[in-house]
Amino acid sequence: MRLRALSDPEEIAMRARDVVIGGVLAIATAVAIVAYLLQSERSAHPLLLGAVCITWSVASCGMFAIPRQRIAASRWREPFFLGWSFMVAFSLASGVVLEDRSNTPLMLGFILPLIFAAISYPVVSTAIVGSLVLVFAAAAAVLTGQSSADMTFQLAALAFAAVMGIWQAYGRERRASQLAAEHFRAQQYLDVAGTMIVVMDAHGVIERVNNRTCEVLGYSEEELHGQDWFEIAVPDDFRATARENYRLGLAGTPNHDDDPAKPFVTRAGERRYVTWSGRLVRTRSGRGMLIAGEDITEKRAAQARVSHMAYHDALTGLANRAKLEEHLALALARARRQDRSVAVLYIDLDRFKLVNDTLGHAAGDELLRQVATRLGARTRSSDLLARHGGDEFMLLLSDLDGDARAIADHVAHELMATLEQPFTLQGHEFEIAASIGIAIHPDDGADMSDVLKHADAALYDAKRDGRGTVRFATPSEQVAAAGQLTLTARLRRALAREEFELHYQPVFNVATREVVAVEALLRWNDPDRGMVPPGEFIPGAEDSGLIEPIGDWVVDAVIAQAARWRDRGLRPDIAFNVSPRQLRSDGFADRLLARMADADATQFIAEITESAAMADPEHTVPLLGRLAAAGLRLAIDDFGADFSSLARLRDLPVHELKIDRSFLRDVPGDGRSAAIVTAIVRLAQALELVAVAEGVEHADQLDFLAKHDCALVQGFHLARPMPADLVTPLLQPSLARR
Repeated sequence: MRLRALSDPEEIAMRARDVVIGGVLAIATAVAIVAYLLQSERSAHPLLLGAVCITWSVASCGMFAIPRQRIAASRWREPFFLGWSFMVAFSLASGVVLEDRSNTPLMLGFILPLIFAAISYPVVSTAIVGSLVLVFAAAAAVLTGQSSADMTFQLAALAFAAVMGIWQAYGRERRASQLAAEHFRAQQYLDVAGTMIVVMDAHGVIERVNNRTCEVLGYSEEELHGQDWFEIAVPDDFRATARENYRLGLAGTPNHDDDPAKPFVTRAGERRYVTWSGRLVRTRSGRGMLIAGEDITEKRAAQARVSHMAYHDALTGLANRAKLEEHLALALARARRQDRSVAVLYIDLDRFKLVNDTLGHAAGDELLRQVATRLGARTRSSDLLARHGGDEFMLLLSDLDGDARAIADHVAHELMATLEQPFTLQGHEFEIAASIGIAIHPDDGADMSDVLKHADAALYDAKRDGRGTVRFATPSEQVAAAGQLTLTARLRRALAREEFELHYQPVFNVATREVVAVEALLRWNDPDRGMVPPGEFIPGAEDSGLIEPIGDWVVDAVIAQAARWRDRGLRPDIAFNVSPRQLRSDGFADRLLARMADADATQFIAEITESAAMADPEHTVPLLGRLAAAGLRLAIDDFGADFSSLARLRDLPVHELKIDRSFLRDVPGDGRSAAIVTAIVRLAQALELVAVAEGVEHADQLDFLAKHDCALVQGFHLARPMPADLVTPLLQPSLARR
């Protein structure tokens, strides 16, 4: 006989019920025997047999108190029941022998273990019990001198009962095997499901789970069976609510909970979230529920990150413009109801471009993070600080009661003071300042659009008045058109509406006075303000990052213009400017060379400022080498204006040095300026580079440059920047190359 433990809960419950049935049968048999003894006057040992039967009954009653589930699941359950059957059969045989009467009704008690075996034991065990009963019955009949006919009849009856018991046991085992197979298939179906599945009774006790549930919770299937789901898997703060929801589900009452995600805890104590759906089912104990759930913890976290990204700036972690406008709309609505004021402070950093140009983009980003931290430390919890873009920030002061103008002015000067303290970047100290424009509701506008426009106009005034200042919005009828949109927004609009255009300034050969090249200069034809000087919008485009798409537009425009001139038999060299931010951006060389794939790269000169070329040689030198290898010529613009390193200049694959106009301003009258210009020309000649002088405004300057062998010049004295159609007549079909 193979001993095995049980794991299926339904089979364990069935075996546990068998224990109860056996106990009931044993007690009934004992009561019947005691009744027989009490009415029988011929019993030889009534007290002894009565004591045995009472002990038998007490022992059988004890079967109700023992842990039946544990015994039924144990591998020793069959030896236990066989021992019990042996006790019953032996006590019956002993009673027959002690009574010494073969026709005693005690012989009928032998049927008891057969019945119990038939309804409880496997086939083999039932056969063993049947054989045991026949042996004891035959022995008792022989010892009491029973007649052959009676013994044959009784043994035949017991044998028939044994055969029927074996048949009954076989049928029951077959049904049990089929049930086990069905349970196995059902469990397989549950286990292949990608969702968590739990079957619970009406009290929330777990009856069945699938593998996915075990994996997520961190328990084995055996550990979960029989456990209270709400105690083992639901967090303390949600347990009462979960039980109430489960009770409503069992009663068929709709649950109007708006949040489908419910928390649960794993074995490791991790709090996770799952969306549950359930349906009523019949369980072993009656009414219950099957619930299926999907673990959405990662999805919920991802959605939270996306939501945070939608309303926060990725660099600083501050609110972005979308969140600011949402809060501003709410603050304005509250202010109108409560008769209070709202202030918007528009903050723009001064000298931020210097950090980007000298230390690079990474240092600029670090400065913005430090600025955000400082500004955030000086704001109230009820205020909202947002990054608007580039080096621009906005502060919303809501629910102001009293003199809103004085409060906003005080806050603005506090912010300026905290920004005036030096910042440490890459081991260097930098000092920056801020310009702040302020708009007050309701004085400067009733709705969000007006308030933001007035704040932008006030910032524009602060910048125009010398930077590092605070300005309040002017009355609405005096708001300039330039302040209707932020600079960044206006630049985006200009790019989309093609408001930019290129003017070309001729570059002359000093010796021949012929035009040999042109420099493309960007102009912005703003429909509201007219032609905007480059100095007013280039720094803003650089800070906001819009200089990159604007620079791409410039490249496309000069390539297109070169093609138009080529169709007319003209082939001037065309120079265009590359900003420091473009030079630092990833993929700049790829984009530039891809745009020039169908053009002659040798016709173009990329002008790079001295500070940008010298700042990051590990990045700049390979990049410029790649451009030069593709045929593009390179020029160092504003040479001598920032800082120069002759060692780095030697390593750069440049072709031209453009002398900064500040040195030429006082030439030839100022001896020092003249010496510097002469030295730069001699340096260019020694390095086999072309010297180009910018800003030639007088004839004596031109004569000085010709005397000292400067190769090329440009400036207002010779020709101002002009549209392409005006510069075309100056071009010659045959041009000297630089």
